[in-house]
Amino acid sequence: MNIKLTSIASQPDLFYRTNIKDIAAELNKITLKSVAARQFESVLDANDGATIMNHNSMEASGAASIFDNVNLTAGKAASIINNSNLSVPKGASIFDDANLTVPKGAEIFDDANLTVPKAAEIFDNSNLSASKAATIIDNSNLSVAKVISILDNANITSSRIKAIFETGSLTIDEKRASVLEGDQYTASDAADSVNGTFYTDDQLARAFDNVNLTMSKAISIFDDFSLLVARAASIIDNSNLSAARAASIIGSSDLLLGKATAIIDNSNLSVAKVISILDNANITSSRIKAIFETGSLTTDDKIASVLEGNQFSALDAAESVNGGFYSNDSFALAFDNVNLTVPKAASIIDKYKLTAARAAEIFDNSNLSVPKAAEIFDNSNLSVPKAAEIFDNSNLSAAKAQAILNNPNLSITVCQNIGDSITRLFRFWVSNCDTLNTGRTQLAGCGTQAAGLSFGGLGGDTRTTEEYDGASWSSGGALNTGRFQLAGCGTQTAGLSFGGIGGSMGVTEEYDGASWSSGGALNVARFQLAGCGTQTAGLSFGGIGGDSRTTEEYDGASWSSGGALNTGRYQLAGCGTQAAGLSFGGYDGSNHLAVTEEYDGASWSSGGALNTARNSLAGCGTQVAGLSFGGEDGSGYLAVTEEYW
Repeated sequence: MNIKLTSIASQPDLFYRTNIKDIAAELNKITLKSVAARQFESVLDANDGATIMNHNSMEASGAASIFDNVNLTAGKAASIINNSNLSVPKGASIFDDANLTVPKGAEIFDDANLTVPKAAEIFDNSNLSASKAATIIDNSNLSVAKVISILDNANITSSRIKAIFETGSLTIDEKRASVLEGDQYTASDAADSVNGTFYTDDQLARAFDNVNLTMSKAISIFDDFSLLVARAASIIDNSNLSAARAASIIGSSDLLLGKATAIIDNSNLSVAKVISILDNANITSSRIKAIFETGSLTTDDKIASVLEGNQFSALDAAESVNGGFYSNDSFALAFDNVNLTVPKAASIIDKYKLTAARAAEIFDNSNLSVPKAAEIFDNSNLSVPKAAEIFDNSNLSAAKAQAILNNPNLSITVCQNIGDSITRLFRFWVSNCDTLNTGRTQLAGCGTQAAGLSFGGLGGDTRTTEEYDGASWSSGGALNTGRFQLAGCGTQTAGLSFGGIGGSMGVTEEYDGASWSSGGALNVARFQLAGCGTQTAGLSFGGIGGDSRTTEEYDGASWSSGGALNTGRYQLAGCGTQAAGLSFGGYDGSNHLAVTEEYDGASWSSGGALNTARNSLAGCGTQVAGLSFGGEDGSGYLAVTEEYW
């Protein structure tokens, strides 16, 4: 053992009579550092220990070995490091030396005897490599609280913290978070570091999710231009960053709307994560509205997912959709997108802040498919009155309206409810209706769309009568003379049947709502004809047994001639009144027809064609609200029902 150290150990006061240079030199030479460590721990005070350690003759490696020894406590070591007699550069060199292990170094930095300002100065000094500094910070012996306080201190610069962070050596989530949190680490520098490849998306996501990184600092980093949108989107999308935390970032007014929108729109951020963020209570409807109304969302998926967010109220969404922030094409694609659910879409459409005119434009757009449109109209979140307003608006074309009303995704009940509320005259048929109880052909009918009557025909008892209540069919009183290929007109409680095969072709019967009785015979006995009007003002047209364009008018007792059809036909059907009649379908000897003609009391003119061309059908209703049912098209008997709007 060295004589000087032995003497100091036995006679402490000898230190004060010994040259420091000699002591420092001896300490470098000694191989048993535990002896030296005991001297620094028990014999020397912090002032003297710092003086020796700071001497030029004291090598950093020797000092590091002593500090690392178990006989020198972290507390005493911290006191020595903190002493003004030990310079910052020398302290940094000691910590950087490999002989001072990371755990012991971290323990010393964590000790209360090493003040934050001095610790910050050492971390900032270039004699301590960024990599060694990072591993010390990352060590569990150095608390997060001390790390943050050091990085908050003005004695360390942002560029130094940036260099430490960018070593990529911080393995603990809370340490990465605490470094990013440091006040001296500017948001711009931090953003630049985060934008780099020093850490994975997983690591950064966990850091941003950690409580040691405050929301205010996290938002400042995301808002800085140095953090590119694509990288920001990748971090937000990572499952290690909770939806709640992400919602707080995106939802903060401190994050520019443009940046927030760009992140949401970026392909690195999945639709699923967008929806989960916008479902979270940490983001408000007004914030989502502001983001949406930048008009910067470029993909259908993202427009749809933003509209879908639970925190984006239907009322706010309706107002945004009503605005001119996106094109009709974009909105139609969004409403058609699977990421916007039918209930939310229906809720938006229903709100008063979205006008019927604007909604009609969206529904009319070809990018909104008919099946999805029908689903939306069928949803209970969209009221019948608002739906009717949309159908009434001229921005929704008759063709698209017809396609929606005929789609099976729209229930019969809702379709009928909408139809009852519409005032617009479409002049087309809707087949989304209840079917006959007995499928028949070559039958006849009369009445209205809400109170119809069918009678006769092949496919069951030829005397069969059924009554329609606007929703379904039920049995009525049987004909006296069973017939098929007959015609009819009138109401459900005052009907008229005439012509047909099964008895005299000129036979006429009158219905009182319960049973049939005889009426005046046709002038031209015919079958496969059609009729419309009332029991006291009837109209018959077409058929076999004379000119197939023949029209006769009934006055309640007898028949007289009327204006001829433009297209001669038989096996056709009709509805309406003597002064406003409607003929549709039929057969011309070669073709099943979809032809419709309208009668004005004197002559016939063309109307809208049937959806299903057929003959041997029947109908009822008015010229502007007709009902057709049954028939055949060459493939067999049909139960098809269509409404004329």
